[in-house]
Amino acid sequence: MPEKSSDGERVDERFREEMESILMFQQDILEAVVRGDPEKQLVERVCTLEEQLVPGAVASVMLFDRKNQSLKIYVAPSLPKEAFSKLENLRPGPENGSCANAVYSRMPVYVGNVLTDPRWKNLRSFARDYNLNACWSIPIRSEGNEIIGTFALSSFASRQPNRFQERVLGIGAHIIGIVLERSRREELLRLSENILRKIREAILVTDDEKKILFLNEAFSNLTGFSESELAGVRVDNDTLPFFRTPLGDAIWKHLDTHGFWEGDVRKTRKNEEDYLEWLRLSAIQNESQKTTHYIAISSDITTRKADESRLDFLAHHDPLTELPNRVLLRERFEQIVDAVRSEGTSLAVLVMDLDNFHLVNSSLGHVSGDLLLVEVSRRLSHLVGPSNMVGRVGGDMFLAIVEGERGGMEAVEVVERIADSFRAPLVVEQCEIFTSVSIGIAFYPENGKTYEEVVRNADRAMACAKSEGKNTYRFFLPSMTVDVSDHLRIHNSFRQGLERNEFILHYQPQVGVFSRKVEAMEALVRWDHPEMGFLYPKRFVPVAETTGMIIPLGEWVLREACQQASRWNAQGFRVPVSVNISGIQLRRKNFEATVLDALAWSGLSPELLELELTETMLLEENDLLLKSIARLKEIGVRLAIDDFGTGYSNLAYLKRFNADKIKIDQIFVHAGSQNPDQQGIVRMIAGIAHVLGLSAVAEGVETSHQMEYLVEIGIDSIQGNFLSKPLDRVSCEEYLLRYCERSGRDF
Repeated sequence: MPEKSSDGERVDERFREEMESILMFQQDILEAVVRGDPEKQLVERVCTLEEQLVPGAVASVMLFDRKNQSLKIYVAPSLPKEAFSKLENLRPGPENGSCANAVYSRMPVYVGNVLTDPRWKNLRSFARDYNLNACWSIPIRSEGNEIIGTFALSSFASRQPNRFQERVLGIGAHIIGIVLERSRREELLRLSENILRKIREAILVTDDEKKILFLNEAFSNLTGFSESELAGVRVDNDTLPFFRTPLGDAIWKHLDTHGFWEGDVRKTRKNEEDYLEWLRLSAIQNESQKTTHYIAISSDITTRKADESRLDFLAHHDPLTELPNRVLLRERFEQIVDAVRSEGTSLAVLVMDLDNFHLVNSSLGHVSGDLLLVEVSRRLSHLVGPSNMVGRVGGDMFLAIVEGERGGMEAVEVVERIADSFRAPLVVEQCEIFTSVSIGIAFYPENGKTYEEVVRNADRAMACAKSEGKNTYRFFLPSMTVDVSDHLRIHNSFRQGLERNEFILHYQPQVGVFSRKVEAMEALVRWDHPEMGFLYPKRFVPVAETTGMIIPLGEWVLREACQQASRWNAQGFRVPVSVNISGIQLRRKNFEATVLDALAWSGLSPELLELELTETMLLEENDLLLKSIARLKEIGVRLAIDDFGTGYSNLAYLKRFNADKIKIDQIFVHAGSQNPDQQGIVRMIAGIAHVLGLSAVAEGVETSHQMEYLVEIGIDSIQGNFLSKPLDRVSCEEYLLRYCERSGRDF
C-alpha cells in the first residue's frame, strides 16, 4: 500500500487540528467546572474560547424571558456595554435579527450579510453602529427542550459558517444550556458532573495517584466498563484489557513532562474487542503547580479510520476488479524509475485491451461483462506475478508494469504467458467465454522519459496490434507516432471516453434582466481527452453525429444534467437546467422515452428541465415529433428555440410546438453592439417573442455595452461571459450560493 497523498495527509491533519481544538475547548470548560467557577464566569469563558476558535467573531449569550416574551443580553465579553441596553426587551420575530429569529423559528439561524438579509430588517441601524456584517445564532435549550436563550457568533465580515464553525457553535450552545439549566436547580458540583456525563466524548477523571474517581456514560458505552467496576482502579493497571497498550509507559512519561498527551491508541473493550481511539490526556494542577487530577477525553475512531482506509483504497484501486488504478500504477512506475536509474534494470509498460469485449456486453449483458472483467483481472494478476503490478485503467483496458534485469526479456515472457493463457476460455456464470488480448509494449527510458510518454507509446503499440488482426502484441516503434487526423483520433477514442467518464458538464447561467435572478443553467459538454487535452463541442460533436456516438453522448448529457438539477433542487436551488438536443436524437422513436427515463432516474421535476432545439430541427416536423413534444410539454417540460434567426424563422412552428423561449443567436447580439442599425433585428425578434407570449434570451453577451442596449430593447434574459463563463459543477454551486439566496443582489 503506498503512502497517503499529500491531499490525504492535509485532510487528516486538518481533522486532527479541528478535533484537538474541540477537545481542548471542552477540556478547558471541564477544568473550569472542576474548579467550581461561577455560572456567569463559565458562560463568559465559553464565549472567550469560541472567539478564539472562530477568529474575528464576537460571542454573545441572550436569555429568553418566557413571561415577558423577550430577550436580553446576559454575557457578551467583547461587545460594548452600551450595546446591551439597545437590545433590551428584544422580541422574537422574523425580522428582529438572528437571535430573535432563532427563538421565533426554534432553529439555528446563519445570516451571512445582516445589511441585506430580510431577517435583520429591524436591526440594521444596530448592525451599522457596531460594524456587524454577519451573525450566526443557535437556540440554547433546557433539558426539557425548551428554549431558554440564544448563543451567537457575530462577525465584522460577511461570511457563512463552515462545518467546523457550525459544530463549535452547537457545542457552545449545548454547554451553555447545561450550565444555565443546572445552575438554577442544583449546586455547581452537581452541574459539573452532569456536563461530564452528558457530553458525547468518553471522559475519565483520576486523582493524582491515577485512581479512577469518575467516568461518564460515554466512557461506559465505549469500553463496556461501568463506573462501579472501575471506581478506585489505577489507570496504569495492566490486568484489565482496556488499559493494556504498548505505549503506556511512553504516554505517562510524556504526560508528566509536558502536562498533556494526545494521539491514536489501540484499545480493548471489556469483551476483548479491539478498537481505535483518539485520546487526549491532561494533568490538572493546583495553584502550587502540583498535579491533583488527570482527565482523559476520548472517542472511538474505528469506523472513521476504516472509512478512510476504504476511501484510500478506492482512490488507488478499481472498484470492480480491485486492481490498482491509474494513480497507483503511476506511483509504482515512479518508484521503479529510481531503481532503473541506479541499478540499470529494465522497465516495461504493457497496455492490454480485450478484443471484441463489446460483443459480450451486447449479447450477455453488462453484468456478465463485469464478471468477465473480474475473471480477466484474476488471470492477469496471476500471469504478471507478485513482483510486478497490473491494474485496470478503464473499460476493458489493463496496464502492467514489469521490471527486469535481462534487457526486457521478462516483459516478453509475461506477454507470451498472457497470450498462451487466453487460448483457454474464461468461465462466467457456468458459461465458457473465449476472448483474446491485444498488447502494446513500451520501455522506459527508450520509449519515453515520463510515465505519460511511455504509456501513450504503449497504447499506440496496442492500437497497432489491434489493427493488424488482434490477439497479438507489438513493441512500440517511432513510426507509430505519426499523427492521424483529429477526426480519426476522436472517432477511435469516443467509446472509451464515455466508458472512462472523460466527458464533463459545465453550466452557464441565464439571468433575468430585471429580476436579476438565475432563471436557468445551460448544460455544456466538454471532453477532458487524455491525449488531446480539453476539447470543446465544435471539435467532437460533428464526429459524434457522423458516427452515431451522438446518441449515447446525448443520453449521458441529458441524464447527468437532470441529476445535477435534482441535486440543486435538493439543496434549495430551484433552478431549471437547459439541455441541447441534436437532430439525430430528436428523430429517434425513443426520444420521448429517453427524456422520461432521465427524469425518472434523476427524480427531477419536469418543469425544471428545458430542451433546446434549433429552428432547422423543428422544420423537419412530423406527427410523431409533434406528439412527443406535446406530451413532454403537458407534463411540464419547457422548450427553447436555440440560435433563433439563423434558420428560416418560420413563426408557424413556434405556435405548433408551443415553445416557451426564443434564444437570439450571438451573431445578432454582437452585430447590434457594433452597428446600431443592426439592433433592429434583435428588437424585432424580441418583439415577436413578446407578441407570442415567449421569453427572449440574448446569447453570447460579453460586454457592458451589449448589456445596456439589450436592456433598452427589452430583452428578458441574458447569457454570456459578461455575467459568467461556463462553470464546472463546484464553481456552479458556489455561484448559486452567492446569487440565488439574494434575489436583490446586482449581477
